[in-house]
Amino acid sequence: MSKGEGTRAIMPIGSKPPLMPEASGRTAKELELFDSLRPIWSAASFDSALKFVLRAVGRSMGWFFAEAWLPDQTETMLKLSPVWFGIDPQTRRFHKESKHVFAPKGVGLCGRVWESGEPEWIADLSTVPAEEFLRSELAAQCGLGGGYAVPVIGGSKVLAVLIFFSSSASDGPRPDVEGTLAATTTVSDALYAMLRAEEAAVRQQELSYDSQSTAMCELVSQIVGDVIPLLTAITEWSERCSVEILRLDVDASRRAAIALASQATTSAARRARGLMRRLEPLIELSEDAAIEEVDVNAVARKVLSALRPAAPRGISLRAQLDPSIPGIQARLRDFEMCIFCLVQNAIEAVARSEYDVKEVSIKTAFRDGSIEIQVHDTGCGLTPIVAENMGSPLFSTKKNGLGMGLVIARKVIESIGGRLSGEANPDHGATFRIALPV
Repeated sequence: MSKGEGTRAIMPIGSKPPLMPEASGRTAKELELFDSLRPIWSAASFDSALKFVLRAVGRSMGWFFAEAWLPDQTETMLKLSPVWFGIDPQTRRFHKESKHVFAPKGVGLCGRVWESGEPEWIADLSTVPAEEFLRSELAAQCGLGGGYAVPVIGGSKVLAVLIFFSSSASDGPRPDVEGTLAATTTVSDALYAMLRAEEAAVRQQELSYDSQSTAMCELVSQIVGDVIPLLTAITEWSERCSVEILRLDVDASRRAAIALASQATTSAARRARGLMRRLEPLIELSEDAAIEEVDVNAVARKVLSALRPAAPRGISLRAQLDPSIPGIQARLRDFEMCIFCLVQNAIEAVARSEYDVKEVSIKTAFRDGSIEIQVHDTGCGLTPIVAENMGSPLFSTKKNGLGMGLVIARKVIESIGGRLSGEANPDHGATFRIALPV
């Protein structure tokens, strides 16, 4: 199909304007819009910020309807976001019936913009075939005229595609296409920052869940390992008591009662031991996970990135990473959990400290054929009692702690031939060191 004048036009993105542009060369409407977009930086979530942008830009620039398309988890398809803006009730039908539509890269209006990273304007959707705009027939039924798709770009990739629609009514307002591009580009940094923060929160939640699950498995493992031998001993001694009771020269009724109690003890111990045995399959960690080459510095960065957004205000997280460090052979998720536990413990120690300097740092170094990882904090330090019991199950200085974080970390490090140690700093705080052979 020939793409005639006014039907479909691709507009270059150009350079990003500043968050609050200079007044010169701006219309009063544009300046009012830019000022109204300020609250986006304090939005509660990426979706709420997206909804705010669609509503603010849609109303200010004269659009009839607006929607957002986001890459799915595989980043091979675009899916419709639940947030939208519309000034007419019939646009609700357009959004509702579009929920099951997916756009591959390069297909349809939003797919093309996702692939090219450039905005595209179709002045009349009813004049283009379905391959140009996948919902052209539905758009006409819902009173939509033209469609303008704008990419939201952050970190050199398209994070979302926003589509603004004009009304098919001839007396409808004429949308401001250029102002829409300027406004959308202006807020791209804020949307990118929010998306990164939410991704970091998800990573933190995953690592935290893994560490807590592993802590519980390790705790149950310790309990099972200690209790089963005790139950076995109780069973054996109870059985011996039953035999000896029958030999006692006492009243027959008393002897029968004692024998019954002994048998009940034996039965209860056997049942408890059986229940403990049923827990054993649940306490296996990731021994079946593949051992692979792990980038120590990449793990340190990932952990800091995951924990930084949730760290209490005023606590600084720093990294000093030696780029010459070679890879190590380990199970990736186990090693991530180990570093996560150490850094999280350090953050909690600093949060409880009364010192003014509140800092947690990870330092890596490669010397004499060995890798050293240091997690240094300016927290409440290690008392002699804490140092003596450090790494013991169920010993914790935290109110609701299980005392399993260091147990897990030590187990992971020792499984790859390394060594974990901790000591109080000369001034205040503590430093935990991991020594790994290459």
